[in-house]
Amino acid sequence: MINPDVSLLAGHNIWQSIIIFVVVFIILKVIKDTSAEEKSWSWTATLFALALLPMAAFLPGEGFKWQNEVPGYQFEEVNSSMASVVASQQLSNKDKSEMIVNSNADIITKDTLVNILLVGWLMGTLFALCRLIIAGYNAAALRKTAYPFVNDQEAWPENVEVAICDEINGPIVVGIFKPLILIPRNFACEMPPEELKPLLFHELAHIKRHDNILHLFERIILSIYWWNPVMHFIVTRISEERELACDDRAIKSCGDQLIYAKSLLKGARQLVGEKKQILGLAVLRRESALGKRIKRLTGTTSLEGFNIMRLIKNLSILSMSILLLGLITPRFAIGQVNADDVEIELESEYMLSEQELENIIDEAMSEIPTEEELAKIIEKSMAEMPTEAELAIIIKEATEGLPSEEELARIIEEAIAEMPTEEEIALIIKEAKAEMPSKEELELIIKEALAAMPTKEELKEMQKEAIKSMKKALADEDVG
Repeated sequence: MINPDVSLLAGHNIWQSIIIFVVVFIILKVIKDTSAEEKSWSWTATLFALALLPMAAFLPGEGFKWQNEVPGYQFEEVNSSMASVVASQQLSNKDKSEMIVNSNADIITKDTLVNILLVGWLMGTLFALCRLIIAGYNAAALRKTAYPFVNDQEAWPENVEVAICDEINGPIVVGIFKPLILIPRNFACEMPPEELKPLLFHELAHIKRHDNILHLFERIILSIYWWNPVMHFIVTRISEERELACDDRAIKSCGDQLIYAKSLLKGARQLVGEKKQILGLAVLRRESALGKRIKRLTGTTSLEGFNIMRLIKNLSILSMSILLLGLITPRFAIGQVNADDVEIELESEYMLSEQELENIIDEAMSEIPTEEELAKIIEKSMAEMPTEAELAIIIKEATEGLPSEEELARIIEEAIAEMPTEEEIALIIKEAKAEMPSKEELELIIKEALAAMPTKEELKEMQKEAIKSMKKALADEDVG
């Protein structure tokens, strides 16, 4: 039977998560100019791989042998343990009873601990899934209370609808198979179309990337591995890089980074009302992340574009790392049982009489080869072994393709010579720092962006004009 220990499964997931996280972190640092789009897909692939990697323990084979592996016996080894049964027959009934009681106590203690861990795991998963179901229910309820919004944006796909909802405080995408973009009433009434456009295209980017479906699977994975902090951190990285990737796509639709940054600032000022658990993707969330996005948009560095070859390179290295971890993951062997279970099973099912035991021993002894047969087997094995001369030839052929010590030394020297010196590294770092804007420059850019925003009087005037236009439109509809 299969005996999967939940503590070992959890342990495999932890060390696999740490190793894969370090690998992806190094990949994204070494491969320069990686865009937010590529980073988001790399981290997403990492999360899904980590969710499946613990299942490698059930693959055929042995995997890597740990020092302190769980003791177990294969069914093929049960026959070899019959000697212990013979010895147990010589014990008194009292000693046998004490051994069986001790074995039962050990099994009950281990099974109790495993059951407690399993129950704790399931309780945490059920709690997280309940929260996910509540968030999905809230999202479905918002769709029912929303009413259509007249979206006259150019190049807007006809199959993506926008609606107004009074129960949200910022734009959000809800729905899995038929996504819907919801915006608050104050965004629709108080923000002019040119400022609302970037926020709508940001939410449209989420739909085109199918982030609503991926977000659902991420929440399910976190519900299962709720106790793994590494996977929680990876989901946070996915969320941040996903927003930056949608920012880049929205900028392409708007054509200007500063206009998009201005829309984000304007939208942040419109955020009012209490927060609710909703299964969706919002453009305005987490103040610290929003400030980081605005600084990125108003900085002097240009935003990197998507490069499919860089993404393939990232995912190729990640796939090889995952395959290697899957190969070395220790296995839960099919047919593996606990040593105590075998002992009790032998005590209960293999209680043989002395005559039966003597017959089994006689049959086993009759199958043992005699000294002459052993000598013939050894002589035959020695005859099939290569001579010293043949071994020398085999070793010589194997070592001909290897580089000599001088060649290895030369290769190492060339590799060291190509590495940058400490002075060159310091110069590279100095040049990179010189290209970064100073704190005063950033504050000046943000100050100029804020100065370009309309005043309260201008906002009131725009609000009045919007209300007039709405009233006029309603009057025209009544007349029609």
